[in-house]
Amino acid sequence: MRKLWLLLVLFPVVAALRLPPGWRLEERKEFSKENLFQYLDGGAEKFLKGGFLGLEVYFLRKGKREAVLEVYTMKSREDALGFFKQETGEELKIGDNGRLQPNGIVFYYGNLFVKIYTYERLDRDLLREFLSMGRSLVEGSR
Repeated sequence: MRKLWLLLVLFPVVAALRLPPGWRLEERKEFSKENLFQYLDGGAEKFLKGGFLGLEVYFLRKGKREAVLEVYTMKSREDALGFFKQETGEELKIGDNGRLQPNGIVFYYGNLFVKIYTYERLDRDLLREFLSMGRSLVEGSR
């Protein structure tokens, strides 16, 4: 029953993801409290103590470009805000609040804490596409 509840909590995120043209999903992984350490080795503990419910990770590709989209579902908006406040970067208008970082964006919306990043330096085109992905999550989870 607990797994079904977690799937119902995360389902709006899955349904909301729309990728910009040219991007494709390479792989999608889900993590719960029980296996979060497999993804965040050494960093899972702070999430587990901070209202973590689940994580969906999307590995994306567009040609030679790669990106990662992480959607953390937290117990409350305050939990998501708490993790967002630990992030640095220039303020960005997305979700309830966002930040621009050298290789991606981070934001929170309701009880979701979201990171979209690449392994290269973020350029204007990538930023536009990351914002599109993020806004599709926000719009789809309303």
